Amino acid sequence: MNRTTYTPAESVKFVVEENGGMLLDMNSGHFYGLNPTAARIWQELVASADPEQVAETLVAETGADLDTVRADVDRLVWELSGRGLLRVERNRS
Repeated sequence: MNRTTYTPAESVKFVVEENGGMLLDMNSGHFYGLNPTAARIWQELVASADPEQVAETLVAETGADLDTVRADVDRLVWELSGRGLLRVERNRS
């Protein structure tokens, strides 16, 4: 079975804020603000959920369109991994 895991890069710290969250890359000193939805996606991913599960959870809670939410989750994963903030590891068992 193939499983993909999502983990924060070792240099990244996440802080929950009233209006979302903040990622700090300790190596570069850059801060990245996350709105409440993006912060929730981050938390779910690093807690072992896969993007499809995250999208389905958000759709169940908000009633939003699944295809739209799925695309938003995928885009956030792509952006965070592209900036080196989120490690995406595909494991084979």
